[in-house]
Amino acid sequence: MLAIKAMIAIYGVNNISFYLKLVSVSITYISFLIIICGVFYLIFTPVFIVTDIIHLIKSVKDFFYHRKRILTETKIKNLR
Repeated sequence: MLAIKAMIAIYGVNNISFYLKLVSVSITYISFLIIICGVFYLIFTPVFIVTDIIHLIKSVKDFFYHRKRILTETKIKNLR
């Protein structure tokens, strides 16, 4: 679709200057790239959020595991 627009803009109308045609095609491609980047952002943002939540849960689990281990070792040392 963008290629057809580019061909029409460059070869279709002869009375428009080349620079005006170039600007028209450039705006089309830039807007298309912005839309594609926005779609990728919307798709991959939840993935990063879920990854961060999983990392947070693992960190909390490790914290409590090590805390329990230290407390258990301290109790064992106090019993001796």
